[in-house]
Amino acid sequence: MIAAPTPRERRASLLAIGWAAVLAAALLGGPLAAGVAGADPTPTDGGDPNATPTPTATPTPTPSPSPIVIAYRTSLLHAGDFTRQYTRFQCVGASLQTMRNMIWSYNNRGPNLQRRLWRIARANSRYTADGGADPYGWATATSLAGQGRYVLIAAPTMAGAVKAAAKGMATTGRPAGIVVWHGAHAWVLTGFEATADPTQTDDFRVVTVRIADPLWPYYRVNRYRIYRPGTRLYIGTLARNYTAYHDARRDDRIEGLFVAIVPLLDGAAIPTGAWEPKGGVTTTSTPTPTPVPTPTPAATPAPTSTPSPTPTPAPTQTPSSIPTPTPTDSPAVESTPTPSPSA
Repeated sequence: MIAAPTPRERRASLLAIGWAAVLAAALLGGPLAAGVAGADPTPTDGGDPNATPTPTATPTPTPSPSPIVIAYRTSLLHAGDFTRQYTRFQCVGASLQTMRNMIWSYNNRGPNLQRRLWRIARANSRYTADGGADPYGWATATSLAGQGRYVLIAAPTMAGAVKAAAKGMATTGRPAGIVVWHGAHAWVLTGFEATADPTQTDDFRVVTVRIADPLWPYYRVNRYRIYRPGTRLYIGTLARNYTAYHDARRDDRIEGLFVAIVPLLDGAAIPTGAWEPKGGVTTTSTPTPTPVPTPTPAATPAPTSTPSPTPTPAPTQTPSSIPTPTPTDSPAVESTPTPSPSA
């Protein structure tokens, strides 16, 4: 006699039968059902085999930027021109001294000259509370120290200030100056590279500049790096140092602008918005060269003619038997030598 299954065994059998049915449906009915459901009973149009296919538009290639061509370059700094600043306040004095050495035919890197130039700049500055000189004093001192005509330019953009400085350097052959670190320091521009000749056109762009930092040979001041004299900087590197003037208590007329000290030719028009010094205060020790007078040759005096001596008449002889002597000829007059002209 076969025993009846227990309720637990019946539940296990039913569960096994259910799982078997699920597995069979997954293996057999799944792919067929998916294929039937995904089939489209609507007949498709195969298209006209003689039709001309529509051409696909060719994408326009993106033009690559043209390489920058350097058409003009200049470097005015020579060996022995650079002068470091001797105190923490004399960056303008040292910049004036370096510019003077670049312009004149002989160099003077001594501390006494730097101190005199610094005093001239301070005497013509509008703000001296920080112990240094401001851009107005710098621009005025260049003229008073015999470095030629200079103007102060305050441009709204760094590119505009650099372009004005480059044009002045190209037309005069003299260096320019820029006020860096928000007005706290002075650099000398000693050269640059541009895409065209600034003396021939205004359509040019400055690509690199060369600078002289009077704080050299220090390596770093605060967060700013100090560069070797004559270092070539790209405009991106220059922008990290050549920042807008920012200290309204000094002079609000140049607040937020890029300040440069730019050389000009005598008689050239002043750029729009530029400031040109009119005279100024100098010191008793102005290092303006004293011109050496050209010696004037002495005039050669005209020779004075020596008067000829009057001959003494011979005495009249009394007639006698003594034969009358023949009169003696007058003595010859010696010629006076003509003096040679003095050297």
